[in-house]
Amino acid sequence: MRRAQNVNMGQYAYDPYGSNSDTQRLAEESEEMTAHLKDKVKALKSLTIDIGTEVRSQNKMLNNMVKGPQRKYSEVCHQ
Repeated sequence: MRRAQNVNMGQYAYDPYGSNSDTQRLAEESEEMTAHLKDKVKALKSLTIDIGTEVRSQNKMLNNMVKGPQRKYSEVCHQ
């Protein structure tokens, strides 16, 4: 009997499946958050690619700095 009384409590009544407007609102919110997350992932991917490019460039420059003096030393010693 208590359960039957609780069902008729108006806006505070328990609805295990949610109302249509609640479900729609949650779906829209979920889509918004998904789009926002997608934008963040794109930005992070772009940043990661840029970091990788910069690291490769700096490694190449460092390798040239190390190999340059060694190459000249080797050329002088082996003449």
